[in-house]
Amino acid sequence: MVHPRRKDTVAGRATKRQNVTQTQRRKANLKRLKSSGRK
Repeated sequence: MVHPRRKDTVAGRATKRQNVTQTQRRKANLKRLKSSGRK
């Protein structure tokens, strides 16, 4: 049996990781838009 507490921590870590990737993508998109606008 897997402890529910442990499962919760793993889920929280996964959500945190997803949020980080989303923020990084957003920053990359902004940079791309700025560079394209200058050209």
